[in-house]
Amino acid sequence: AYSLVLWEILTRDELFSDFEDKEEFTEAITVRDVRPPLIKIHPSLQAILSKGWDRDPTQRPTFEEILLLLQKALLEIYLPTTLCPSALEFWEKHFRGKSKAPWDHFVKRFSAQLGKRAQKVPIEISCLEKLVAEEEGGEKFV
Repeated sequence: AYSLVLWEILTRDELFSDFEDKEEFTEAITVRDVRPPLIKIHPSLQAILSKGWDRDPTQRPTFEEILLLLQKALLEIYLPTTLCPSALEFWEKHFRGKSKAPWDHFVKRFSAQLGKRAQKVPIEISCLEKLVAEEEGGEKFV
C-alpha cells in the first residue's frame, strides 16, 4: 500500500479513478495485476514503486530499504550523471546519507576533487555559491 500512496503523492492523481465497480476493481488488482501507470514518474522512482507493489509481499522492500532506495533515487534525480558523470559518485563519497551538506565542507571537498584541474580552470566559487547554496538558520548548505 505504501507504493500506492507514494504514487498518488508523486502524480497528484486519484488512484484507480477509472474503476467504479468494486468487484471489477478487485479482480483487476488481484487477478490481472493492474497497477497505476508510471509514465509521469522518474525511472528511479518507478523502480521503487514497482518493487513496492510486487504481487509477492515477501519481495516488497521494508521501510528501511525504501528509505535507502529513496535516498539513492533523489540523488539520481538531483545529480544527473548526464550533466556531470561524477556528481553522484562525488556526493556518495563525501556526503552519503545526507540530503544537504554545509557549504564550506562542500567547497573544500569539491576543490580537492578538482585537484590540479582547479588551478587550470579558474572557478568562481562565489558564482557557484549563488547557484547552489541555500541559507538555513544563518548557515549555508548545498
